[in-house]
Amino acid sequence: MVSMRPLGLLLILVWVALPVRAGDDRPERRVSDPKLQASINRAIDRGVAYLKSQQEENGAWHYYGGSKGDTSGGMTALALYALSASGVGYNAPAIQRGLEWTRRNPKPFGLQASHGTYSASLLVMALTRISARIHRERIFDLADRIAASQYSSNMWSYRLTGNVPDRSPEEEGKAPPKRGTKRRKKERPSQLQGDNSNSQFAILAMWAAQNLAGWETPERTWRRVRGFYRKTQNQDGGWSYSGGLGMGGSLTMTAAGLVSHIYADAGLHGGYVALPLARGDPVAQEGLEAFRRLVQSDFYNNYYAVYSVERVGTVLDLPEREWYEPGARELVRRQADDGSWQISTYSTCLALLFLSRATRSTITPRDASTTDGSERFPDVTQDGQLTRAFDFYVAFNPRRRAEVIRDFGKAGPAAVGLFVEKLSDRRELVRSTAFELLTGLVDHAFFFDPAAALHQREVMLAPIQRYWKREGGRLAWDPRTGRFR
Repeated sequence: MVSMRPLGLLLILVWVALPVRAGDDRPERRVSDPKLQASINRAIDRGVAYLKSQQEENGAWHYYGGSKGDTSGGMTALALYALSASGVGYNAPAIQRGLEWTRRNPKPFGLQASHGTYSASLLVMALTRISARIHRERIFDLADRIAASQYSSNMWSYRLTGNVPDRSPEEEGKAPPKRGTKRRKKERPSQLQGDNSNSQFAILAMWAAQNLAGWETPERTWRRVRGFYRKTQNQDGGWSYSGGLGMGGSLTMTAAGLVSHIYADAGLHGGYVALPLARGDPVAQEGLEAFRRLVQSDFYNNYYAVYSVERVGTVLDLPEREWYEPGARELVRRQADDGSWQISTYSTCLALLFLSRATRSTITPRDASTTDGSERFPDVTQDGQLTRAFDFYVAFNPRRRAEVIRDFGKAGPAAVGLFVEKLSDRRELVRSTAFELLTGLVDHAFFFDPAAALHQREVMLAPIQRYWKREGGRLAWDPRTGRFR
């Protein structure tokens, strides 16, 4: 049983930098008990061996070795995700055969597939974990389908439609039709308009695509997600499967609502970082308290719940001694002799995602640490590193920004051009950071409000762009003053 009572929590998302061992992508961070860590490593290795043994000759996996139909798409994607999170490399035969199966069998991940939302979302999570760079085009295509399949209820259902009719932003807020006009049939809420289980996987996929592959989630999608979870939180602080009010929350759906709400908040304010969660946010506070109450029960026979606990524990950075260490001990104890959990490919995948702390890779900036765990700043003099340096600076510890800000001077005027370009970004955090750099490193007075409305920003941006066009080529870095002149 996992006890969450002792938690003295600050509701904050952290940006954790993790070193990676060559040939092994498991987190280097250790639990306090070395014997437990050794047991966890053995359990992961045995679970990986079991998953590999269950892969069929054609490269696919099934839930219990006998299921047929397009549900094998979701299971194959889940197995690929679990294997990659557990340290199996891109070139491993099991990974390559599984990827080849997904390429030869696109139907389970396409529109109108019976489990399309699960399958496509899990495949995005797998591809971003295996190699976001290599699979970027496919990730973008799948993420586009997922985003376009959000119902007007703001949820997702089993099938991806890609063209769900919805009110345009211009239509929202208009008065209802006059009497005598034909009204749009009122939608039936709940089951017909999606569920929180499918919805959370769509959200997890969009977050991974945005944060790891550079795909841009439509801002309106994040706003609708955030609004939905704020409106459908139950009286007990949790969330239910259907998204309807008046029901008690369950552990799995409360975890889904809490993480989805956090990801939507982070998605709106900057895709590069998982934003600190405001301590005064009652939705997050009440959701976490509900989660802490619900997780008291013995949930280990439900591996969907096990993976739900991992996501909340990782995203909120809860002390691992309160959830990960007792959870890992129980999973090690429950592992079968053949390396599986519940003699099931499905349960084994979810147990491995817990033990490997798979969610950590989606909230950790890439290349953000050295092998000793300290942060390093990209070399802007190398090709292609300037933009990555800016991304890194956005996610950098604010207290240490002064240590690296002058590094942009090594890039010359191109750095100023990048700052001006980023002032047009749709994310306020990115615009604010770009303006901070522009005013801090350029010897010129600029006026710009990153929080202003779009039409106001465009007016303020015009003279800055004219300045860059007129003066950009003549700017030079003055190492004495630490500014462009």
